[in-house]
Amino acid sequence: MALFFPLLNASCSTLEGSAFGCADTEEGLRTVVKGYMDLAAKDLAANLSADIDGVPIPISSSNSVGSTRPAFSFTLPPDDILTFIEEGPFAPGTYYPMVDDGYTSC
Repeated sequence: MALFFPLLNASCSTLEGSAFGCADTEEGLRTVVKGYMDLAAKDLAANLSADIDGVPIPISSSNSVGSTRPAFSFTLPPDDILTFIEEGPFAPGTYYPMVDDGYTSC
């Protein structure tokens, strides 16, 4: 059985913008997300791990610099998570761009 899940990830969109710690351009979003992953990478080998029933499983970076993956759109439903965490309220709809990066285990 294959299992794929995020261990640590970051995402930013222009919808959130600089008012919520992201940025107002795609390039700016990439810079913010890369900054988060750079902080995580400093202690990655010593502090980030995963296991299933005591068996260690490998960790990989989904994209080490977050700059080559394409930006993508996302759709917010009426009861969205961004509003729940007080980054809104935002109107339901589809927004672009968003970028992400992270560490996964599979």
